[in-house]
Amino acid sequence: IEKIRYNDIDIVLISDKKGIEDEIHKYLSEKIQMNFHIIAISEEKLGELSRICPLTRSMLYYSVSNKEFSLDEKIEIEKKHINFLMMMPEDLLKIEFFNGKVYFDSLRRLITIRKFLEKQKLDPILINLEIKKILGGYYLLLKKDENIDKKTLILLRKEIKKELTQINKILKKDNL
Repeated sequence: IEKIRYNDIDIVLISDKKGIEDEIHKYLSEKIQMNFHIIAISEEKLGELSRICPLTRSMLYYSVSNKEFSLDEKIEIEKKHINFLMMMPEDLLKIEFFNGKVYFDSLRRLITIRKFLEKQKLDPILINLEIKKILGGYYLLLKKDENIDKKTLILLRKEIKKELTQINKILKKDNL
């Protein structure tokens, strides 16, 4: 298993209070010399996203909470939301862009969506292992946010297209 080096701490605040992210960010930045990504979300919206959004479910797969928390087993396939999540990877098939991390993140996004639709575990570690298997020696290069050459771009577009095709087959098959 690869060691993961974190550059920041991601925090989800369950709150309806406007501007609380800025307050908490300022407070934590003064107390702890780290970078923070803070998202404030209502309990209702978090519940909805945890049912319909594969990316949210994967993000929360491993978490620490000050209250009891678990992901609801019940999921809902919302085609409109899935199509929204696929927009960025679809755009990468049409534009010349040479930042490897963007392709890496898009491939991770698509694999997560496919696994969600197939009702598989959304464990980020297993998803990264699948990406590593697909990309082989390109894995670390792409994960490090480095520029890529045309040959690598062709490989990535092929894999993104393959994932998009699989996702669309599932959506059509299940009449979603």
